[in-house]
Amino acid sequence: MQPNCLPVMVSHGDTNVVMWFIYKYSESYHGFAAAIVIVWPQFTVHQAALGLSMAHTGIFSTVESAFSIFTPFLGGFVADKIGNYKIILILSSVLTSVLAFLHTLVPSATVSLAANTTDIANITDPLSTTTAAPANATSSPKLEVDPELLTITFWTYLAIRVSHGVLQMISYTLFDAAVMAEVQEKGTDYGFQRAWGTMAAAVASFLSGYLVQATGGYSMIFYVSAALQLLSAGLMLFLSLDFKPPATALTRLILRLFANAEVIMFFIAILAAGVFFGFLETFMYRYIFSLGGDNRLLGLTVTVGTPIEFILNLLASFLVPYTGHASIIMFGLLGHAIRLLGFSYLENPWWVLGLEVLESISNGLIITVGIMYCTVLFSLESIASFRGIFVVVYLGVGKSIGAASGSWLQDAFGERESYRILAWVAFASTFLYAASFYSLKRWRMWQREAKTPDVVVHDDKVSTISHSDLQRKNSGIDNPSWVPEE
Repeated sequence: MQPNCLPVMVSHGDTNVVMWFIYKYSESYHGFAAAIVIVWPQFTVHQAALGLSMAHTGIFSTVESAFSIFTPFLGGFVADKIGNYKIILILSSVLTSVLAFLHTLVPSATVSLAANTTDIANITDPLSTTTAAPANATSSPKLEVDPELLTITFWTYLAIRVSHGVLQMISYTLFDAAVMAEVQEKGTDYGFQRAWGTMAAAVASFLSGYLVQATGGYSMIFYVSAALQLLSAGLMLFLSLDFKPPATALTRLILRLFANAEVIMFFIAILAAGVFFGFLETFMYRYIFSLGGDNRLLGLTVTVGTPIEFILNLLASFLVPYTGHASIIMFGLLGHAIRLLGFSYLENPWWVLGLEVLESISNGLIITVGIMYCTVLFSLESIASFRGIFVVVYLGVGKSIGAASGSWLQDAFGERESYRILAWVAFASTFLYAASFYSLKRWRMWQREAKTPDVVVHDDKVSTISHSDLQRKNSGIDNPSWVPEE
């Protein structure tokens, strides 16, 4: 099989084509990332404002993640079968925009029980006749949850939130697969594309908290998200996926690649990262709110790590040849462990900003490098399918386990202790992945040295080099992309 899964060197004559590609995808990526992140930190506190409980938040996250277990993979599988899937991508983006708007129509389950500002009080004077006098009494409106309204709010929100999340995930999977395919075809830098998307997300996150504070409600951020999603869908009309051929024997190819031990370890590590991400994304914002934080702080939690994430994404293609993909994923798992442990000792909500700097490694960089790893381990014909599997493992199964186990842990041990328990699980996951990966690497080296003692075996380090160089440098411990078809 031809090694199609790594970038080709671009000739000088193709420079204009590559620059046009960068412009098209960067603008689309800006709108897409901003549309997601402007509502992301506010979802759980929006649910609280509607009268929904912490248990409801856990249910929403678990159900959304459960649906995400199969939909991204199916979307990617169909995309690989079709080849040019631009219409599916645009349609899913438009529907995501509509569902973002529908969040503003969910009825609140809270009712105001304000006391009468003026009551008539009978004042009886034993020496005179009875007279009526106004007794002025003021009180603040009190909000209570109406059980009947709560049922309507819960089911309406569940339907809209889950549909929005699933369609957004399909759109994100297909769009990222399109970027990955173009990166492979044109030889451009995926980390560069992610870096500019990160900047757009930072601005959107920063604005989200201030929009909520300024307008006194959450509707505006959903309006902006819907508009950005539509803008991104419009820009997608100009994308070209004509170069991507429909895949043949796709199921056989996927199963064959899953026979690789390196691939299995990679997805187990991504699953663990997804569990920790799912727990934090589901519960951290309400936890910060309970410590006295406000909407502006929630927005800043995403913004604060952006400068570092921006730099790391720009440097990703330069870091990987020196560190390897797996080493960076290990650092990402370690970052999750430190964040979780820090949350368990948090007293002042503003100290969360220091912990969220690590989010640039534990979430941002781990996704960038994980996707770069996919472009190495898997061929162009199967790239959308495996991008879908990546989303299924990370945001589907992993996030679902994180949300469901988080609800149980908090009920059983309390908020702080649940963060502490998961922190130690994250430390253990980092150690196990490192031990397994380097043991397999050493075993493979011994195997190869036994067969060809004079051959120098490289690490899992990957760089954007030409096809002739690629054939001389294995991009993984046991990369099946280079195994010829029999």
